[in-house]
Amino acid sequence: MWVKGSKQYKDFEEYLLPPHTWQHMKQTQQIPLEFTEDVEKYLNKRFEQLDIELSKVNCLIANQDLQGVTIYGGKIQVASLKKMVPEDVEEITRLVYDLLPRIKLTDLLVEVDTWTQFSKHFVHLHTQKAPKEKSILFAAILSDGINLGLSKMADACPNISYS
Repeated sequence: MWVKGSKQYKDFEEYLLPPHTWQHMKQTQQIPLEFTEDVEKYLNKRFEQLDIELSKVNCLIANQDLQGVTIYGGKIQVASLKKMVPEDVEEITRLVYDLLPRIKLTDLLVEVDTWTQFSKHFVHLHTQKAPKEKSILFAAILSDGINLGLSKMADACPNISYS
């Protein structure tokens, strides 16, 4: 589902190159990627661009031309953004989410792992072996992701101990 003209609810296909353009780029091996393998060059270029943009912002603030931004007591204050999502879009979004099945986050991790096998990249630091029980790995990932902590996650999960 998408909303025409929206940035957040954009049709996924709009992010992609047209198929004929992509095929031509592949055939000619002329894929325009703007990055360098030299990290120092990349960072220097990004710092230069940052300096340019910050100079523009400084000029706008000094001339009081930056809408919603003021300087008070030597500090920059930015006005709160106004809600840009139309009410009917929020209602439709809620209706669509209500159609989706409710699943446990742990089940989602297991399902995504069956598609991607991401768990094979979590190996022991010293032995380089994969974990014997994926459920313990997923519990550790989940506990870190929701900021629960390993000991509390172990308490919440049957058959898993902190040790």
